[in-house]
Amino acid sequence: MDELEPIKDTTVNGTKFQLCRLSAVDGSFLLMALMGHLQKAISANPIQDAQQPPPETNDEQSASTLIQFMLMNLDEQTFRAVQRKALSVVCRYEKVGDTLMPVPILMVNGMFSYPQLNKDISTVLTLTSQSLFANLSPFLSKSMLLFLMAGAATNQSNSLP
Repeated sequence: MDELEPIKDTTVNGTKFQLCRLSAVDGSFLLMALMGHLQKAISANPIQDAQQPPPETNDEQSASTLIQFMLMNLDEQTFRAVQRKALSVVCRYEKVGDTLMPVPILMVNGMFSYPQLNKDISTVLTLTSQSLFANLSPFLSKSMLLFLMAGAATNQSNSLP
């Protein structure tokens, strides 16, 4: 297993975690898969009239909103694949001697290293979202949302009789 490259530390429900960088292959897969699902969801259920500007947000808020929307529109199998990849780069800090060391929260077999996470929906969902945000937010912006909404509006107008 390659050494994980840390992006940032975060604290969730009183426990300190390290979010690391996804591999280029996993990051690309997640970005393309999530964007494809997002585009389908927007086409099926437009967020708002494409003629109206979206509410004022910055790119960070837009990226967070896009990630949450994408996750809510995944089927179970896709959600599990996305979540596993997102959590595969999350570590929990453990004290080893006098040093805090990052320990991956997922084992190679996909099981949690910490059994209490099996019943901690809040922490697992938060870490999933934060890992995706830390890794994918540079590619998700308000301009991306406008582009997707415009594409959905064009597809709908082309499908009218």
